Amino acid sequence: MMIRARSIYATAALVCITSSASAQARCDPAQAIARVDHVPVAVRDLDAAARDFAAMGFSFKPGRPHPNSILNQHIKFRDGTEVELITATEPRDNLARYYIDFLREGEGGAFAAFDGAADSVLRAIHAIEPGARLEPGSYADGVGFPAGHPLRYLFFIRYRSRPIDLPEQVTHANTAARLRAVWLRTPDPRREQRMLERLGGCASRTVLPGGEAREVRLASTSVYLLPSRGRRMVAGVTLEVANLAAARQALHLPADAAMSGRDSRGEWLRVRPERAHGIWLELLQPADR
Repeated sequence: MMIRARSIYATAALVCITSSASAQARCDPAQAIARVDHVPVAVRDLDAAARDFAAMGFSFKPGRPHPNSILNQHIKFRDGTEVELITATEPRDNLARYYIDFLREGEGGAFAAFDGAADSVLRAIHAIEPGARLEPGSYADGVGFPAGHPLRYLFFIRYRSRPIDLPEQVTHANTAARLRAVWLRTPDPRREQRMLERLGGCASRTVLPGGEAREVRLASTSVYLLPSRGRRMVAGVTLEVANLAAARQALHLPADAAMSGRDSRGEWLRVRPERAHGIWLELLQPADR
């Protein structure tokens, strides 16, 4: 088994080695083997956070108490993507301990989760990220990184079966329709970019708060990589909306709580992190709507 595993990873490495220029020239994000699935946002008071997001026009699918003390509420979309408000009260296992330690430094995006078949993801990235490991679970399999690894805040998951969401749970007053992108701040964007490109991602330049960034497109979603002098973190999310005017009316926020603008993607409104429990919350109406 060990010889076979090494052979698989070596083959994957050889398949992935190519010049950056030629790879990007023929890059097709529709062929990527992963996409952004959900973003867990760690909050200190789950009920208060849910009230704040409900006041911005979001509907919820109730979560449940977990044996490890984790509590959550789901902001779900029809395509299966979501933003998850989450907290933990006791360090009963490593995951609960992660959230408790994270919240000592403040609220915000604790992870970026991608949907991707575990075996395919591991084969694709193992040559450049040997710390990646399979993490089988009771309802899903995944690939993650151990505690202390620089990419601990990223993981990949493939559900054996997705739960059914009711229409009222995926219909939002602010017309949010799907999780379009996650924003990652990192001191070395090349590391995350290289890994995402191994999964079929296509990279280009974009601009977000704080300056120029890299966009890596994965299937129907994107990852924005923002250079940062601090720790790696999930800085924000982009949600696609059907009607930005309706979204503005549903937000119920003072004028200084958000900023608005337009770029090549379309028209957007960005709620500041202090109003969205530690993340930039961008609502984007695409230019073709």
